[in-house]
Amino acid sequence: MLSKEEYLKALSVVENYDDVDEMIKNREIIENLIKEHFEMLDKIKTGELSDGYHTFNELYYHRAVLFSIICNEHKDVAYKSKEHHDGTMYDGMFIVGINTPQGQYSYHYDLNVWSMFDVPELEFAPEWDGHKPSDIERLISINNPQPYKFEDLKEGMWVWDNQLKWCFEIAICIVEIKGYENLKMFKVKNYDDSLTLMIFEENRFYPVQMANVRCE
Repeated sequence: MLSKEEYLKALSVVENYDDVDEMIKNREIIENLIKEHFEMLDKIKTGELSDGYHTFNELYYHRAVLFSIICNEHKDVAYKSKEHHDGTMYDGMFIVGINTPQGQYSYHYDLNVWSMFDVPELEFAPEWDGHKPSDIERLISINNPQPYKFEDLKEGMWVWDNQLKWCFEIAICIVEIKGYENLKMFKVKNYDDSLTLMIFEENRFYPVQMANVRCE
């Protein structure tokens, strides 16, 4: 993109026209284009560029409000942090995210909307799982949790047992016992830190959001 000085330099070209009227006409056109160009750049830099209905700043704020409602309604799986998992962060910003049944979804926002997100604050955000803007529909899965497959279970994961109607933390995700190799088993942690052996069953174990869905 040309700088303002380079645009102005281009104006000198029209000074070589033999036809004075044509020179004036072209100079006015170029001057107007330069003016419009830099007005547009100023709007882009300040977030005031509009589609005729909303500016970028308005849409940015609307997105923050809407995402805060989702996160605040699901505090148990939402988080915010002023540092990425590796300790980095963009100047004057923070990250806020939510763990959906299909994976993470997160945004970066300016610190002036920090208090809008009434969710647990983490020293470091979870490591990015590779989600992209095109994964926005992960948010839909929050209120439509699907049962886990055995291979989905991970140590430290909290799971809803739709048979016993309770949540537990997985301590050991694969347990093998001689003579029972045909069973898929894992162990969960009890409140006293003891372990209980569980047998995996299809359509029984869900993301913890399932507890909220059942209460609605």
